[in-house]
Amino acid sequence: MTATRTGGTVPTGTPDHPAAGPPPWSAPAASRGQATWSRTRRITAASTVATAPVVLLAGIAYHPFIADLRDKEAVAAALTSDMTRWSIAHLLVAVGSPLVALAFLAVAAVLRQRGEWRWSARSVPFVVVGSTLFAMLPAMEITVLAAARSGADPVAVLLELDAWFMPFLLCGAAVFALGAAFVARSVLSAAVLGRGVTALVVTALLVAAASRFLPFTAALFVGAGALVVAFWPLVGLVAARPVPRAGTDAR
Repeated sequence: MTATRTGGTVPTGTPDHPAAGPPPWSAPAASRGQATWSRTRRITAASTVATAPVVLLAGIAYHPFIADLRDKEAVAAALTSDMTRWSIAHLLVAVGSPLVALAFLAVAAVLRQRGEWRWSARSVPFVVVGSTLFAMLPAMEITVLAAARSGADPVAVLLELDAWFMPFLLCGAAVFALGAAFVARSVLSAAVLGRGVTALVVTALLVAAASRFLPFTAALFVGAGALVVAFWPLVGLVAARPVPRAGTDAR
């Protein structure tokens, strides 16, 4: 049997010609981020976002103040004057850096849940690699402490490590800066905060990114403080149950 055609049209609703409808790929991009976390997971993520930058800031604040970290004599003098303080400060920084990476991952995931996929997804590898490279720096300086305890000249050890220290510092800073910039763009695109808070968070993230390039204790302290300023306004967002916003992915 053949179906009757009128005006050259094809009847709809038959097995060969299913009813027209939107293609599966035309669904809003925000629907990809609708998978929600449990309350326990949201609270854990929010706690990480709140505490991670504080741990990093505490480590840098407790670190002996050295105006220029490239001054090997000043670094060696700070190391030998109080080895316990040197150890604790660098341990806190080594722990705080990966915690900051986890905080960035939590923020990026929450922004994806609210429909912003483009920039939040791009940020992930950069913040992880950048934070990992930054965590290598206190590890190197702890090796200088071990060498000094064994009787080696800390200045000579620092000079030998400088061939590794500065490349790690600059490469880590560049990669971290890209990740932080992507997160800042994601916060701006998601439009989940007020205009003033969004401007504060974006500015703080850019300051934190820029500070990583400067080998000065003051700059690192400002950068860690900027992460506190950037993350704390996001704690409530991370803890809250997400309400996806359609259309943010295209921004």
